[in-house]
Amino acid sequence: MKAIHGFTLEAIYDAAYLDQLGVTFDAFRRAPMATLMAVGQYDAIDILRAGFRPLLPAQVHQRRERDKQWFADDTPRHRCVHGRSIVAHFLRRCRAGNMGTFDHG
Repeated sequence: MKAIHGFTLEAIYDAAYLDQLGVTFDAFRRAPMATLMAVGQYDAIDILRAGFRPLLPAQVHQRRERDKQWFADDTPRHRCVHGRSIVAHFLRRCRAGNMGTFDHG
């Protein structure tokens, strides 16, 4: 059974609500990372590693709409905050034992 960062594909599929987002398990099994990117759950594994659940389907749809609008408005890529950077920042703070206010430092 294939796993990514210790999470089985079945666990990722269920936690990321991929069935509710119209993805079959077979399609996810063939290309797990590409599938997560395609449906807007690109940070699902990072979120699972942090001990949380990935976005709900309604949140994924809102993210898609926001991203679509940013691209339509020609918002520069460096101004768009990627979910992975937020999760990575949170994990660094957890490891450092600094769970005070969330800042950009």
